[in-house]
Amino acid sequence: ADALLESKAKTAAQNDITMTVEGNIPANRIEDVNLVILISNLVDNALEAAKQVEGEKKIEIQSILKKNIWILYVKNSCVQDVVIRENRIETTKEEKESHGFGISNIERVAKKYGGNLKLSCENRVFTARATLMLMA
Repeated sequence: ADALLESKAKTAAQNDITMTVEGNIPANRIEDVNLVILISNLVDNALEAAKQVEGEKKIEIQSILKKNIWILYVKNSCVQDVVIRENRIETTKEEKESHGFGISNIERVAKKYGGNLKLSCENRVFTARATLMLMA
């Protein structure tokens, strides 16, 4: 988790994006492959959106662990509020059929751990909240 976040932080810095990470990732309580799917997809989406912003570009990652519940928030600045329907974002990319798998993968991991993914966007700040139930 640390190496992955460090790599993403370098990409953010190269694109003049301020990235902050708060809290600890409970990496020992989730399978490595699922942790990578969750973090890399959430942060890659945030990087892609923040890169397009003129002015202040921010990504905030917050990890909250309360007993066996892990909540991972990834917030990023975006060019405009995005329309979210049934927890899906309509892709703005040309080849629509070959995009949008990241969100599905994140949801699959969250559901595997008895949780969910909630997307929202307000005042040009996009928020993804993944909630997972972890074993003791």
